Amino acid sequence: MHFDTIIFYHALYVGFAYSMLAFGATYYRQVVDDLNLQEVSLGEDIASVELTPIIWLSVGSFFFVFCIFAVIALIQSEGNIFLYVIPIACAINITQLLMRAHHQRLLIKTQGIIVRHLLIEGNIPIPYRDVKRIYINEFIGWFVVEFFTDDDNVPVGSCHLRTQDLSHIIRIFRQKNPQCSVHIDGAFTMVLDQ
Repeated sequence: MHFDTIIFYHALYVGFAYSMLAFGATYYRQVVDDLNLQEVSLGEDIASVELTPIIWLSVGSFFFVFCIFAVIALIQSEGNIFLYVIPIACAINITQLLMRAHHQRLLIKTQGIIVRHLLIEGNIPIPYRDVKRIYINEFIGWFVVEFFTDDDNVPVGSCHLRTQDLSHIIRIFRQKNPQCSVHIDGAFTMVLDQ
């Protein structure tokens, strides 16, 4: 096991430069999305939903790569800047994803919802009155919710929700748009219909 302090400091410098670019891009995207959000008038905020399974998969994969390269960097007989930079970059990406996850969440408003994806730019405003059909499918303890405004099979937006968030969304849609049909696939049909 070998740890070269000088090479590690150089790797930290490269990581610092990378973090400036990564966090700058995250901040820029957040500002652009917030400016686009101001143009949407769907009423007041009621609630928001954070931390979907995509975030946990992304963070878990970056953590896995972080662990692999950290072990490889430590078992090398000589220090290598690339092997030191990769775990630092993975730690920066984990932090960046968690920051992005905090900002990009499903916004539940009084007149509709706004779907804000983690890895896709932009917001998808969906007024309650325009939704004709909601299709819900179970996904590893979560639910994939797709919103349809037309009779065709192309969803306007989709998101991942937990059981309590899903029942909240269904309750709001049933109050605001009684004509909207809700199709539920999975074992939690009885819980959600109550």
